[in-house]
Amino acid sequence: MILGLDVAFRNVGWVLVDPHTFDVTGGGCISTEKSDKKRGIRVADDDVRCCMEIASALAQLIDNNKVKVVVIEVPSGGAKGARALRAMSLVTGVIAAVCELRRVAAVWVTPGDSKKFNTGIRDAGKDVVAASVRVKFPMLSEFLTGKGRDEHICDAAAAVALAEREPVIRMLMRTE
Repeated sequence: MILGLDVAFRNVGWVLVDPHTFDVTGGGCISTEKSDKKRGIRVADDDVRCCMEIASALAQLIDNNKVKVVVIEVPSGGAKGARALRAMSLVTGVIAAVCELRRVAAVWVTPGDSKKFNTGIRDAGKDVVAASVRVKFPMLSEFLTGKGRDEHICDAAAAVALAEREPVIRMLMRTE
């Protein structure tokens, strides 16, 4: 199985893609919530809690679905502030560590390359990307809720579509 991920701190979008049929077989978000500041929890402690939740959920996705390759849309580094950039870095590290510990191949793609490959437009908007991947993956619509998290699921699917031409993905499509 191929697992596609869209990296974010509050909503990590994911899709599962069958390597033989290249159909989406699952999708959703690993969501974390900010702790209530009234409880006196330090930001760093809350960040660690969120990283642990993401790591645990990701490990379960990999284990329960016999994932062989994870395709990750790595953040571009263009976050609007230091806090956002820090959060994206934390999640990227968590994903890299879980892939290593679970011994699954990781393929990293950039948002610009993913948008260009899927839409022909390097700076395409979320709605254009979503429309493009819905054509490529008709079953994707089954896993979309119509809520704000759908863009993360669509971005994860776009990453997998781009990675289809990667050697490790091609090998997986031929061997299993």
